[in-house]
Amino acid sequence: MTSRPRDHFLHDFARVVLVAAALVFGFTSSPAVAQSGANALSQAIADRVEQYLFEAAAQQYEGEPIIHVTPPAAPQSLAGCDAYHVYMPPGRKIRSDTTVAVRCQHSNAAPVYVRAKVEIHGTYYVAAQTLGVNQAITADMLDARTGDLLRMPDHAMTTPDQLVGRVTTHRIQVGKPVRMSATRSAQAIRRGETVKIEVRGPGLHVTNQGEALTTADIGGTIEVKIPNGKVIQGVVSDAGTVVVTF
Repeated sequence: MTSRPRDHFLHDFARVVLVAAALVFGFTSSPAVAQSGANALSQAIADRVEQYLFEAAAQQYEGEPIIHVTPPAAPQSLAGCDAYHVYMPPGRKIRSDTTVAVRCQHSNAAPVYVRAKVEIHGTYYVAAQTLGVNQAITADMLDARTGDLLRMPDHAMTTPDQLVGRVTTHRIQVGKPVRMSATRSAQAIRRGETVKIEVRGPGLHVTNQGEALTTADIGGTIEVKIPNGKVIQGVVSDAGTVVVTF
């Protein structure tokens, strides 16, 4: 008779223990599973951004890219997405600190922005000697260097073929990267130069002289002042000739 209360007590105690265990393990396991899923989604997005940047780097630069992507935190707008659209604004080039947008192709949700650190190791060219203004560039005036191309000035040249034969428009110190914007084509017409003007039209071919008011390369449009003071526009056909067509 005395054992029944004790049995009831043990039975009730066991039930309490089981319920407590269920509550503890039930509530603590769900966040862990959710966190694991969120981490997997963040890493999947980071991997897709990395792939996008590798492809973009191959199109924009001649070098070996090194890319470190920071996985986005809690990208819930991309949960369940089966097709990502990864992009940067049109015309924007990769930089050392780059931000890429990711959105789901089948959703109007706001994009997730993902940050990345990028290096592109390759060859660029510096002046082997100090170059003066209006100096024609030859191959022996250039030295090859290697480094992170994203740390170079804009328009720094990565192949000598782009520079040999061009003419400097600025003084370039020895050891400094040679930029395309600091050079011009040897065939370009510069502002202030005297040029020959050829006026062409049906049954018409007249030549004259004028003064270039702007600078342009072959095929470019240039403004020229003719002797009577009038300003006309023409197209550069060679180093000293501007063609005006009617």
